[in-house]
Amino acid sequence: MKYLYVFLASLKAKLIYRTNIVLEYGLTILQVGVSIFVWEALYSQKALVVPNYSLEKLNVYLFLANFLALSFSVAPTFRLATQIKSGRLSTLLERPISLYGEHLAYFIGDQFLGIVINLCLVVYFGALSGISVLMLLLLVIYLAFAGVMFFSLMMILGMLAFWLIELWPLRSFVTACYLLFGGRYFPLSHLPNKVFIVIQYNPFSLVTDIPARFLTVGLSGYELMQYLIVTLGWTFIFLVIYRLILKHGLRLYEGVESI
Repeated sequence: MKYLYVFLASLKAKLIYRTNIVLEYGLTILQVGVSIFVWEALYSQKALVVPNYSLEKLNVYLFLANFLALSFSVAPTFRLATQIKSGRLSTLLERPISLYGEHLAYFIGDQFLGIVINLCLVVYFGALSGISVLMLLLLVIYLAFAGVMFFSLMMILGMLAFWLIELWPLRSFVTACYLLFGGRYFPLSHLPNKVFIVIQYNPFSLVTDIPARFLTVGLSGYELMQYLIVTLGWTFIFLVIYRLILKHGLRLYEGVESI
């Protein structure tokens, strides 16, 4: 119940600042529009063509990859980092609530509207592509686990604030990784095969490139299950790393607080 209050408070705060939502989606549409314009120019001049992607499918891929990224936000990294640097983490640690659980509930509340919109997009484009209900359900399950995996990674990155003095390099690094390794500029399958075989399993790709590719050019149930297993593996690794970093980070934090 205590996490429900955090979720509702986060959702209420998100809905209060509706202008931020409009700007967020407006800027995403603008970014996707620019990307589509560039790729249309490349296709029209036959300067570059992405294998297995017609121009229409490529446009849908870019749209889905960038809009899915709105639900898999990097915001938890900087919320936790700000709490650490400002000292507000102390207040949270004194409460009978899990740090991970509180941030997860807040994150779900903050992203709830985007999650609903993206689920509608998944169903719409899935139906448009003729994907079966069973496969769409499997994709939704995959996205849920991918969300926990990605959130765990963001918490780890946020805890680097225990050691970092300036946070702006962290923001630039995370954003760059998301854009480059998440397939938000182009399908990762366009990379050389030796590179793609490795990079397709990175956490950023798993939350944007994989579902976008599933809804455009298609993936078999076996392939999606394979990515789900990789996602669960990343989640386990991130949770172990999270506990280790939190343990050492809190020792440093409590030492600073006691000075």
